[in-house]
Amino acid sequence: MTVGLFTGSADEWDAFVRNEPESTQCHAFGWKEVIETVFGHECLYLAARDAAGKIVGVLPMVRVKSRLFGHYLISMPFLNYGGPVGQEDAVESLIRRASDLARAGSVTLLELRSRRLLDTSLETEPVR
Repeated sequence: MTVGLFTGSADEWDAFVRNEPESTQCHAFGWKEVIETVFGHECLYLAARDAAGKIVGVLPMVRVKSRLFGHYLISMPFLNYGGPVGQEDAVESLIRRASDLARAGSVTLLELRSRRLLDTSLETEPVR
């Protein structure tokens, strides 16, 4: 399995999301253009692919930099959900890659907004 920045088409992303039981409207590829255009934030959409190149997991993330609040990677800001979805091993790989990106970019907060508890060694904070 490989995990990297998504370079495919919106149709490919959305086809996976439509067929993924744990996905929400927050995972739709259309949010990328909205967030980049309206808010000016950088979007880092990650995809996990199997050996044949088929998408087996996705994680839409947005880099938010604010002098007041800090430097965050969030999936997805302004929305309730958008955390990693897909095969269990893909979700684990996506979380590791997101964590690596956060460390490399000196991010102060990595926030994965998921509908389910994620099995991770990262420090977590329960939703209240």
